[in-house]
Parts: sequence; structure tokens; C-alpha cells
Amino acid sequence: MFCRKCGAQISDDANVCPYCGERVVLVNNYTSERRTNSFAIAGFILSFISPILGWIFGGIGLKRSNNRYGGRAMSLAAIIIATLLFAYNVYLVATGQLDDMLKEIQDLFNQ
Repeated sequence: MFCRKCGAQISDDANVCPYCGERVVLVNNYTSERRTNSFAIAGFILSFISPILGWIFGGIGLKRSNNRYGGRAMSLAAIIIATLLFAYNVYLVATGQLDDMLKEIQDLFNQ
């Protein structure tokens, strides 16, 4: 068989290409390289911007993480980060610190 990443001929029972290091997985008697879990990546990035989007994309990424799609750790990180930021935002609202922060930002723009 041939490596899909570098095109080198490799052994049929190889799990990793010896030339480029790309992991090759046997799926239903067909070789396929491990695919990137884009939902896990998007969930990780979006968890810093919006906890809700981090939960959604992280959850989808976690569901897709199996032998063919990686990203289990990144999906879990997205969900954990989104949860921590959500809790922090609730804390800011509950203590009234969010209003103070918004007033300071508004004062900066009004100067």
C-alpha cells in the first residue's frame, strides 16, 4: 500500500508510515489515515469565546472521537474550559463585578 500523506510505498501491515510518521488505520479492510476532528478543534477555540458554542462543538467532537477521528482530549478540554468560563461569568454577574468592568471599558472609549 501507499502512504496517503507522502506517497511512499509501505508494508500492508504497517500502522505508521516509516518515512513521514503518518498513522495509518485499517478500516473495513481498507487503509485510511486518521482524520482530523475539526469539531474538537472548533470547540476548543470557541470555548474561549462562547461557552455555549464550546459545549456544542466540544460535545460533537467528543461524539466523533473514535478510532478514525481523534480529538478526544481536545473535546474534553473544550467542554471543561467552557464550563469554567461559564462559572466565572456567573460569578462576575452574581457579585456585580461585571457591571464595574463594563463601566471601566465604557470610560476608556469615552475619553
